[in-house]
Amino acid sequence: MAPWLAAALVALVTLLVFGRVIGFDFLGRDDPDNILLNPQLNPPSLRHVARFWREPYLGLYIPATYTFWSAEALLAWPAGEAPRRGARVAFDPRVFHAGSVLLHAACAVLVFVIARRLTQSDLAACLGALLFALHPLQVESVGWVTENKGLLSASLGLAALWQYLRFVEAGRDASGRHGKRKHARGSGGKWWHYAAATVAFGLALLSKPSVAALPVIAALLARYFLDRPWREIAPPLALWFAMAAAALLVTRGAQSGSAITFEPPAIAMRPFIAADAISFYLRKLIWPVWLCPDYGRGVTELARGKTVWISWLLPAALLALVAWLPNRRQWLALLLVSLAALAPVLGLVPFAYQSVSTVADRYMYLAMLGPALALAWLVARSPRRALVGGVGAMLGMLAVLSFDQTAVWRNGRAWTDFTLAANPRSVYAREDRAQQFERAGQRESALAERRQSALENPLVVEPLFYLATALTAAGRLDEAASCYEQALSLAPNSRIVPAFLAEVHLKGGRHVDAVALFRRAVLGAARDRNLSAQATRLGAEWMNRGQLAEANEAFTAAIRLNPRSVEAENDLAVALLRQGDARQALLHCDRALAIDSEHPVTLANRGVLLDTLGRRAEAIASLRKALAIDPYSIDAANNLAISLLRDGKPAEAVAVYTAALGRQPQWREGARRLAWIWATAADANLRNGKEAVTLAHRLCVATNFDDALALDALAAARADQGDFAGATEAAQRAVGLLAQPQNARRLAAIEARLALYHKGQLYREPAGASLLPPN
Repeated sequence: MAPWLAAALVALVTLLVFGRVIGFDFLGRDDPDNILLNPQLNPPSLRHVARFWREPYLGLYIPATYTFWSAEALLAWPAGEAPRRGARVAFDPRVFHAGSVLLHAACAVLVFVIARRLTQSDLAACLGALLFALHPLQVESVGWVTENKGLLSASLGLAALWQYLRFVEAGRDASGRHGKRKHARGSGGKWWHYAAATVAFGLALLSKPSVAALPVIAALLARYFLDRPWREIAPPLALWFAMAAAALLVTRGAQSGSAITFEPPAIAMRPFIAADAISFYLRKLIWPVWLCPDYGRGVTELARGKTVWISWLLPAALLALVAWLPNRRQWLALLLVSLAALAPVLGLVPFAYQSVSTVADRYMYLAMLGPALALAWLVARSPRRALVGGVGAMLGMLAVLSFDQTAVWRNGRAWTDFTLAANPRSVYAREDRAQQFERAGQRESALAERRQSALENPLVVEPLFYLATALTAAGRLDEAASCYEQALSLAPNSRIVPAFLAEVHLKGGRHVDAVALFRRAVLGAARDRNLSAQATRLGAEWMNRGQLAEANEAFTAAIRLNPRSVEAENDLAVALLRQGDARQALLHCDRALAIDSEHPVTLANRGVLLDTLGRRAEAIASLRKALAIDPYSIDAANNLAISLLRDGKPAEAVAVYTAALGRQPQWREGARRLAWIWATAADANLRNGKEAVTLAHRLCVATNFDDALALDALAAARADQGDFAGATEAAQRAVGLLAQPQNARRLAAIEARLALYHKGQLYREPAGASLLPPN
């Protein structure tokens, strides 16, 4: 079989087995946060791509992945609609799923190329690559759009490995057995392979840093399959090890500390947890049935169980078998290839998902390179028909199992139902089902799901946290506080739990307790994106309650915890403005815009600040930019129109109101303001009494004729059209609604206009007036 034909066969079979994934939907688990509701991705733009390269998003620095997703988002954007900020669309999931399937096929072909280079056998390489492609453990990575990052990282990592092996082989071809230099054709270009490999490895790290073990894999294959000495292997790979270390440091620094809500196990126990994970993967590798997106093997429960102490026996038995086999160095090297790929997620170093499960199918994706190369090596050394036939039959069964397993990922409901059937205690499946109930308006059913999850997982923080958050949203504050306190007893060192408990106490009026819990959460805390977001929420709550000193403290803490928080800088600016410190507020607006120069809310607030400081031309420019970025922003439209009216530009203000109401016809304040200008402007070119009557009457109907200001606008519009009886009726009704003493000033103004209507006279705003309607 020709090499290109074997590679094509691998790709074709992969596409046939996984092709139906292209028609699947997004999932509720992580897909919305990463893609659907990601404001840096929906809509896509070059500016957003540049921001992904400047800073982490959602606690991960994976700019290559977000660049890839941005390209897919552009392809998935509805035809005929230009991507613009403020727009939100429902992406076509087929584009993203197609990307996953194609990346998986590319990985399979790269495994074929690598296996062929190591075994010099097309048939053996083809069978090994098909094992990599068709094993059911790979389905999770292909079926879940969010795990596209793992596929991209693996494809780039495998490309780097392929080019590195070519570099090593070029060095072997250009030297004798003892390192004496020979003149080999093409040897001068070997460093191009190394350069290409290094670039690909760098991009792989920037896609998902779990590929950091690739230098170890490259060294093992170069030493034990290409027979290169360590002195030749080590120097080129030194750069790769440095890159991997840097990527892991960046990743660890970018991730929020509050993401880990459990107490990491003691160092002495971690090797046993790692051995348990290895044992689990070995069992699933041999018998891949009842594969599940959430196995519920949390580290806390493992630590309290007994099997974790003996789970090392299976890996030890495998190691003993490998040591007994002929060519044991090669077999051991292939075993270490898989262990190296799994090393970052074995539990030797704690990671966030361990609180729910120490194992996941997706962690095996790149690690499947070891079994794939082992099969290829076995077939290449013993290419007997019986062996090949048996391998073919095995691959056929795996293909059927994988095809069947893909159905689990067709939509959120299928994912949830299967996961709970396989693991009824699944934290994430229970939460996903609860969210499905909430979207259907079944709040009590959602709470019941979360309570069930908390009962089934008494040692896990997440179910209690999800339940408490839902109870807070439902206003059941005492129950929420109880759940947070239970969560805090499980994770006494957590900072995020007391921060959320502070919100419950604040809403319940326990101000002193709220402040104490907030300070407990943030005092001495390192940079933490999640904690910063919660501090911002608390600050907004205090600001809404008029407790501006506490709001300032919360926003300041949020900025310290996340110096690139646009929201915290913007909200602190609003709080300072309410305290009368417009200049300091403007400074924080400028800091927010230094982080995101096109943040529409901050631009709109900056416009208000500049108007307050008398810098009206700059204010109008800032507000125009905010509205251009987010044309649906009511605040930006309203403040821009007010600034234009104050600046003596009523025609431009009318255009702003008209455009905004065209997009948001339910905007009542805008409708009232526009109707007032059309009805009362001294300049005849601005008046449009007929439209004013229509707009004001529609507004009065919407408010059930109980809004005095809307009735005032309707009265002025009817008078402009000569309907003084209707004007009088509307004004009298407005007067009747303003009988309270606190409305005396507004009441006097409407009564004065009512007197004009009784006389058959119109009301006109004085020439040169701002035309702002009365409040």
